[in-house]
Amino acid sequence: MAKRILLVEDDRYLVKIYSNKLTQSGFTVDIAISIDEAVRKFSNQKPNLILLDLILPGRDGFDFLSDLKKLDRGKKKVPVVILSNLGQDIDKKRVAAFDVKEYLIKSNVSLNDIVNKVKELTK
Repeated sequence: MAKRILLVEDDRYLVKIYSNKLTQSGFTVDIAISIDEAVRKFSNQKPNLILLDLILPGRDGFDFLSDLKKLDRGKKKVPVVILSNLGQDIDKKRVAAFDVKEYLIKSNVSLNDIVNKVKELTK
């Protein structure tokens, strides 16, 4: 059975690129373009991994990490990989409080690197 990835990203171009590459690599990809949609899909679909952008319209990725802490309490922790353009130390420190598995800067990582990281974390 294909591993399910929740991709939380509002850039439609990146959504298409990431979801196509992940699907070609054998994953099922659920897409959320807002935090509210991500919370709904997380609750309904139980992904094996979350790829999370931090800059989103309205509520941001930090809000989702707070929500996830409550939603995932007492359950198997779903790994979260940050995929963002925010690379400042202050942002990384804010994320560190949430047990994020990886923090990737979009401009510094290839599509293959992302897929390989997803494969590694969903074994």
